Amino acid sequence: MRRLHTVLVCAAAAGGVFFVSGCERHGQHTDDDAHEHGRGGHDGRSHEEGAELVTYAAGRGLRFAPEVAEAMGLRTVSVVPGRIPRVISLVAEVVDATRAVAFVPLARAGDFSAGQIFEASVGGKDVAGARFTARLHSISRESQRAMGSVEVLFEVASEDVPRGELRAGGVIALTRLVPPAGEVPSIPREALLETAGGTFVYGVKEGSYYRIPVRAGAVGASDVAIVSGLSAGDVVVAEPVSQLWLAELRLTRGGGHSH
Repeated sequence: MRRLHTVLVCAAAAGGVFFVSGCERHGQHTDDDAHEHGRGGHDGRSHEEGAELVTYAAGRGLRFAPEVAEAMGLRTVSVVPGRIPRVISLVAEVVDATRAVAFVPLARAGDFSAGQIFEASVGGKDVAGARFTARLHSISRESQRAMGSVEVLFEVASEDVPRGELRAGGVIALTRLVPPAGEVPSIPREALLETAGGTFVYGVKEGSYYRIPVRAGAVGASDVAIVSGLSAGDVVVAEPVSQLWLAELRLTRGGGHSH
């Protein structure tokens, strides 16, 4: 088992909890040490027991002393079934006052078909420009072999866009929501941990917090669908997952004490 010892610092202003490890001196207790251990405030617990604020064990995960969990603001939620629409988005280059074109990777080509209606805005997704609708006119596969993509042509009704808003060489952001086929497990977006090694959540069982690999699906305004790894009724950590991940890294890779 690995442990973080002796010091827990809560940085409330920064909204985080940071762990600083210290180390007791095994077999080197002095008379002063014995005197200190006999003082009130330990509720009869040994020095070793009282120091176990955060622990980690393979197969069991993280455990936190109650005061640590409270200081972290640790919050859990139940996984619930939900219907989160999938968002299809892309940016197209304006050809002229009524047309725009985008090149879509082959892996995404199945999401597009002639006649689909997209919500559109001038200037790209991060620019608040004129809003209107665009219709997917056609898909050309001439670029498929050379570029590994398909060409998607969109049409815009000229009367829907203020005069002069669409200029050749400019861009428009296009978005379409695809209703889900059925209910899938969903969790708050903040419960999802995305790392270089994959996507995870922290499950909760018998007071322990353990990392579970998951595959995320559609992302909504506040929730995310989980395609695999969780079932409705499971309990996961809603926040602060990043602090749990840092604690796990500290204990497994950063020199936490092993006993």
